[in-house]
Amino acid sequence: MVVNFYSILSCISIIFTSIIIYKGYKLIVDYQNETENLDSVKIEVSWLKRLLLIAMLVFFIWALITVGNLFISNNDYIERLATYTLWIAMSFLIYWMGYLGVYHLGIFNQRQRLRVKINSENRKSNYKKHTGSTNRFNTIDRTIKMDRLYMNPSISLSTAATHFNLSEGYISQLINKHTNTNFSTYINNLRIVEAKRILIDTTYKDYTIVAIALEAGFNSKSVFYSAFKKNTGISPSEYRRKSRI
Repeated sequence: MVVNFYSILSCISIIFTSIIIYKGYKLIVDYQNETENLDSVKIEVSWLKRLLLIAMLVFFIWALITVGNLFISNNDYIERLATYTLWIAMSFLIYWMGYLGVYHLGIFNQRQRLRVKINSENRKSNYKKHTGSTNRFNTIDRTIKMDRLYMNPSISLSTAATHFNLSEGYISQLINKHTNTNFSTYINNLRIVEAKRILIDTTYKDYTIVAIALEAGFNSKSVFYSAFKKNTGISPSEYRRKSRI
């Protein structure tokens, strides 16, 4: 069996590129873990992680074709097919990565501007203190609203219990008793209130719904749309449009 230089070079390229993709994927995962509980606006990188997984699949297919040709047939036609397939796939991935990079950078910049404007506003005027009340729920509810804990996409019953130094069961019971909903729905309702406030504010008329959803505390556009429509009966786009009539 004759092994040509091009086949050997292809195998080396496959190994090197696979290592680079793996290292990139690991950096993204580490970034997500390190920034999980930070209050600052975080760069959304889930799309990049998915794109790298697709790249790994492309290189895996390329590796199968190259190795199969190297050890089985050593066919020039298969070599050219593998090369052209790789070029086309890589061209598409580079284009798609550039497009998504610009798109998500725009969302990130909008979220930063939203965060600055929201923090500069006096949110206490919207959530006044319940004076004269020692009700534990009012304390929890007031803190979540005034400190905007609901805007943290990582908030959960567990983190809330740690924050208030109470048991998860007790907080869940209080939320259910005073709002007739579970903790997740209670938090999402507060996020929707925040999103609705931004959607009808003409100051933010040029901001994308995705940026508004993420800044309100939702993890994704699909979850936001689902929760918003369940709460209001209409989509965020329709709600924004009707508010301008």
